[in-house]
Amino acid sequence: MDLHTFFIIIHLFGVAIGAGGAFMTDIIFLSSLKDYIFSKTEIRIIKLMSVAVWTGLILLISSGLGLFLLDTEKYIASDKFILKMIIVAMLTINGALFHFKLFPILRSLEGEKTKDSPRFKAYRLFFVATGAFSIVSWTFAIILGALRSIPVSLTLGVTVYFSAVLFGVVFGTLSSRRFIS
Repeated sequence: MDLHTFFIIIHLFGVAIGAGGAFMTDIIFLSSLKDYIFSKTEIRIIKLMSVAVWTGLILLISSGLGLFLLDTEKYIASDKFILKMIIVAMLTINGALFHFKLFPILRSLEGEKTKDSPRFKAYRLFFVATGAFSIVSWTFAIILGALRSIPVSLTLGVTVYFSAVLFGVVFGTLSSRRFIS
């Protein structure tokens, strides 16, 4: 097996683990809201999924760096690669926000009725926004990974990505009012 193939395999594992963890975190979070209580088990599973997201990002970044170093000129000239790097940077920032700011708040709500919690209500939109941001970003990363190249300029690609993120966050925020009191 050559080095390029090795890095591609690691990259695919990174996507599978990271995106899977992100999607599962959102599913578990929304499922936990049905009874308005985050149990110790639900919080433990969300923490485990967060570790999966970080593991996926580390695999993506390290294998992406390996691929980049194998053919620097090709990747520097690739709008697709640059857009993917922007998305990975945004996923990392969003993940850090969730892991270091929002997860400790979630953990402090263990067993408490979120419906009656001023702390949960104060951060509800941030929880929803980081989840929507994550889902849209991982979806874009998966789609970009499947494409040979992007059929638009980098500027248009970035505009479409951030527009989709904005739509996802607004849609998630507005629709969450129906499900989250």
